[in-house]
Amino acid sequence: MRTCLPPESIAFLTDLAAHNERAWFDENRKRYETALKRPARELIAAINEGLAELAPDFVTPPNKAISRIHRDVRFSKDKTPYHTHVWAAFHDQTADRRSGAALYVGIRLDEVGVGAGCWQPPKPAITHLRSHVADHHSELTAVLEPLLDTYGPLRGEAYKRVPAPWPRDHPAAEWLKLKGMHLAATMPPTHATEPDFVPQVLEHFSRLLPFVAFVARGLRG
Repeated sequence: MRTCLPPESIAFLTDLAAHNERAWFDENRKRYETALKRPARELIAAINEGLAELAPDFVTPPNKAISRIHRDVRFSKDKTPYHTHVWAAFHDQTADRRSGAALYVGIRLDEVGVGAGCWQPPKPAITHLRSHVADHHSELTAVLEPLLDTYGPLRGEAYKRVPAPWPRDHPAAEWLKLKGMHLAATMPPTHATEPDFVPQVLEHFSRLLPFVAFVARGLRG
């Protein structure tokens, strides 16, 4: 069972970052398959094995968990065609993908990130979540308190004002402004190639599950 990425994966991402163009990728497609795509899917399969015991509803097939290597450049000023990172999200399989909470791991050349949350869910779901936060902000405070040192405060794109119908002086005002919410911890990029990388990821996921459960309850209304 693969418990980390091989150095060849990082070497491929490094070269891709230096030659992010279709001609180079086409010439190195076989290398991509063997050095990055296959090891990344094996890594996700190993994480899934741990999730099967830890949080079975979040076991996600590798082909659905890992983001595509191709970038969507239609609305971006950056027209480079390929992602230079590995990103995988483990969604609650009992919920709609866009309206559920997720655990994630991202491996970039400058850092590794592990976290959880929801990213700008559709309006009905985020409205349900805001109501849940407004009514149970003390519970959320208790959930977040032991996580702050590692993951910091809740993150997410936010409105400038507290959305109606909540008052601007609501005790959870800053959380109610969020369009989505997540927590994340970062590690040096070398961690992705260490033999205990998968256990590290699973340890983070274990710590984040109470937060995920709170968010999932809110999103479901």
